[in-house]
Amino acid sequence: MARSELPVANVRELVAYAKKNPGNTTYSSSGIGTANQLAIELLAYKTGTKFLHIPYKSDTQSASEIMAGRIDFSIMTASVAIPLVQSGRMKAFAVTSPKRLAAIPNVPSLMEAGLPGLDALEPFTFYGIVGAAGLPPAVVAKFTALGFDATAPSSPEQFGDFIRSELTKWRDLSANVKIELKSMVARCPARYWTPLT
Repeated sequence: MARSELPVANVRELVAYAKKNPGNTTYSSSGIGTANQLAIELLAYKTGTKFLHIPYKSDTQSASEIMAGRIDFSIMTASVAIPLVQSGRMKAFAVTSPKRLAAIPNVPSLMEAGLPGLDALEPFTFYGIVGAAGLPPAVVAKFTALGFDATAPSSPEQFGDFIRSELTKWRDLSANVKIELKSMVARCPARYWTPLT
C-alpha cells in the first residue's frame, strides 16, 4: 500500500525509487517488531534496499499517515487495506499471498512482481480458521471478502512443513539483518511524527 502521490506504480519501481533515495523512503508499521515491520525488512534485505521505518500503534494509524502523505508505503492486513484500495484512497502494488485476492483482482501477487526472493514474504502472518464440515457458503464468502483465502487446504503435515519453512526464513533474516529496536524511534526525524491519541 502506498500514498497516492508516490511516483511509482509497482514493487519493482518502489525498490528502484528507494535505491535512488536511500534512507529517505519511509514505511510505517503497526509497531516495532511487528509482522509488517519484519516483512518490509525482509523485502529490503532481499532487494538490497534501505527504507526508514516509522512505527505506529496499529494498521489503522499507519494507513491514516499514508493517506495524509506523511509516509510512503506499508504492508498491512487485507481487512484494513482492501476498503482503502477500493475507495481509491491508497494505491496497492501487490498482495503477499501466492495468488491475487478475489476482493481486489487487479492487484498482482508479489510472485508476479518479478523480483527474486519476494515469494518469501508470503504470508508474513497467517490465521488458521476452522469450522464444522459443510460450513455455509455465505460464511466462507464473508472471509473471502475480507481478503482471507478460505479455501486453502492444510493437513497437519502441510502445516508442519509450513512452520519449518517459516522458521528457516526468519532465522536467515535475523542472522543477516540487525534491527535496532531500542534506538529506532529516537532516530526517526521529527517531521514524520504527529500526535497520536
